[in-house]
Amino acid sequence: MKDLIKKFADEELGNAVIDWTVLITGSVMMIAAVVLAVVEPNTPVSGAVGEVVETQPLAG
Repeated sequence: MKDLIKKFADEELGNAVIDWTVLITGSVMMIAAVVLAVVEPNTPVSGAVGEVVETQPLAG
C-alpha cells in the first residue's frame, strides 16, 4: 500500500489530481462562506443572536 501511494505521489498525474482537488475544495469553501454571509438568518436561534448583537452598545 505504501508503494502504491508513493508511486501515485511521484507521478505527474497524481500531483495534478492533488492540485485540482485542493483548488476545487478551496473554491467550494469560499463560495459557501459567501453564501452563508449573504443569506438572511432563518432560524430562531440565529435571529435571536442577531437581535442581541444589534442591541449591544459599541465600545469606544
